[in-house]
Amino acid sequence: MKAKKTLWVTFLFIVSYALSQLAVYLWSRDNFFTSPMYILLPIVGFFGFLFLTPIIQEYTKLDFYVVLALFLVVCAIAQCLVVYIYAYQIYTVLNNMAIPKELGIFKQFLQSAFFPFVVSCVGGMFASKKK
Repeated sequence: MKAKKTLWVTFLFIVSYALSQLAVYLWSRDNFFTSPMYILLPIVGFFGFLFLTPIIQEYTKLDFYVVLALFLVVCAIAQCLVVYIYAYQIYTVLNNMAIPKELGIFKQFLQSAFFPFVVSCVGGMFASKKK
C-alpha cells in the first residue's frame, strides 16, 4: 500500500513539474531555462506543499478546497504587491515618474518564475490529498 502511495506522489510530481515547465515554455519562451529559478522553484513548491497542506488543514480545520482557494488568492495578492512595489521603485524612486496605469500584472505573472511555482504548489496540494 505504501508503494502505491509513493508511486502516486511520484506520478503527480512528474505531471506537476512537466505542466509547470510546459507553461513556462508556452507563455514565456525567452525565459525557458535561462534561470535556475524556473527549474528549482517548482520542485520546492511541490514538496513544500506536499508536506505543509495536511499541517495547514489540521491547524486551521479548513476543507482542502478552501485551503486551495485561499492559497490562490494569497498568490494573486502577492503578485500584485510585488509588481506595484517593483513599479514604485523603478518609476517613482529612480525616475521621478508616475506609475503607469497598466502594468500588465497577469502577463508578468505568466513570465515570472512564480507561475511554475504556483502550478507545482497546487500539484503538491493534490498529491498531499492522496498521501
